[in-house]
Amino acid sequence: MSAAVSWDGSSGVRDSVRRGGRVLRLVRALGRRGITASAEELGFFVGQLFDGDSRPDLGLFVTRTLGPLNDHDAGGGAPLLPSVEAFVSNDGHLARSAHELRIHINTLYSRLKSVDTFLGPGWRRGDQRLELALAFRLRGLQRTLVRSELRSDRSTQVGAADPTNQG
Repeated sequence: MSAAVSWDGSSGVRDSVRRGGRVLRLVRALGRRGITASAEELGFFVGQLFDGDSRPDLGLFVTRTLGPLNDHDAGGGAPLLPSVEAFVSNDGHLARSAHELRIHINTLYSRLKSVDTFLGPGWRRGDQRLELALAFRLRGLQRTLVRSELRSDRSTQVGAADPTNQG
């Protein structure tokens, strides 16, 4: 796997290396193995997921979109968030979604009917379903990237604290 960034000399080597690291972490988070990717090819993702100014906007989108379900699940009761995520990620296929969740299809159907109370009856179609799919994907990428950044920070700190480190 490789990551490519352009360097025009004005932004410096440090910025180019940092951007290359961002691209590499994003490619890994997206689960794309064995590919070559550039910052330009992943422009939206690189800019939106790594730009400190954009992260709060994405967080607000995810919170606004998934918040009602998250609030319900935090209060107890049947877990609606994983039910909707399975439904959306399985393209609305009830049997596959129920199998993934290891619940009976009637249980899933009942949970999804409850979701109408929180998201309205149109959440299974069109733009609202697309927003849900995007919110779930962004939430997953953000979690993966945060874990990756934490591991990267720890390894940098360990390397810097290691007196045998010659680099």
